Amino acid sequence: MTGQRARLAAAVRAVADTADDPARLRAHLAAVGRGCATLGADPAQVDAAAAALLQSLADQAGPAWTDDIRSAWTAIVGRAAAELRAAASTNPAGCGATVLRHRRTGSDTAMLTVHPDRPYPYAAGQHAAVRLLRPGYDAWRPLAFASAPRADNQITFWARTGGGHISRALVAHVQPGDRLRLGPPLGHQLVAPANIPGLVIVCAGEGYPAVRAVLDQAARWDNPPPVRVYMGLRVAGDAWLLDDLRGVARVLPDVPVGLPAADVARVAAEAEAGRAGRGGPEAIRDRQHVLLAGPPRMVRDAADLFTRLGMPPGRIHADSHLPTSAAYGRTLAP
Repeated sequence: MTGQRARLAAAVRAVADTADDPARLRAHLAAVGRGCATLGADPAQVDAAAAALLQSLADQAGPAWTDDIRSAWTAIVGRAAAELRAAASTNPAGCGATVLRHRRTGSDTAMLTVHPDRPYPYAAGQHAAVRLLRPGYDAWRPLAFASAPRADNQITFWARTGGGHISRALVAHVQPGDRLRLGPPLGHQLVAPANIPGLVIVCAGEGYPAVRAVLDQAARWDNPPPVRVYMGLRVAGDAWLLDDLRGVARVLPDVPVGLPAADVARVAAEAEAGRAGRGGPEAIRDRQHVLLAGPPRMVRDAADLFTRLGMPPGRIHADSHLPTSAAYGRTLAP
């Protein structure tokens, strides 16, 4: 319950912080509403939660709960409830999918390729809640898309064990033919602009599937750009990530470079600075874009380093769920 209370408090703060910015409020609540739809929440439950929240605020505020404060919070919560109902009603609770292939890629990771029962639009950088349709596996687990959308409607997910029995089952026990339930796509897409002269990718940890999906998409372009990938590895056993990226991006000219995860931002920036030195300052300012995906600290450090090298903010693109990415001109679609 501690985690649930923390998430509820964070959601209430987010609503309060964006109350004067309808676009941000709507975007935030749309994601929450899609999550509610995934879990099967109906409009009556949204209304009951809104009423309970208002009563809880009143109880905690005591005499400070004046008529003006009550009116303001009633308006905010009412608007939030309306946005949640709209998002939940326009986003179905997901769809069924069949596991086609399951490949263990490490002691705690696996790739799952599934075929949804109906068309399932999504974009690189997004994720979905996934439920294994077996007795005793009622919880949902978020998985990131690790492939670009395909004409045959097949989707590849990347799964890593997170300490719970759901993630362990997805990594170690799922077999072809198993059935899953996919929630609606969540998050924002991470876009690598088409027809650019070059792309530098710096990634680590949970940023890997988004980068894999972007490379999968870039490899299908008519004129794929030169791509250099700096991949942060946690342990030597993660070396399979490099081979996997080479297979996905086999038509792209450069191969990924494996680095210790703690050093990947610094080494990538130093390497690119060296290349820029040989080609003139415009080599880093005008001829390439940088895509960052991974832990927030890595993204922040890499963005700061590339900015100091002269990279314009509009050419730095970061995974959308990271709190530091908004400052670096990421290219995102809502």
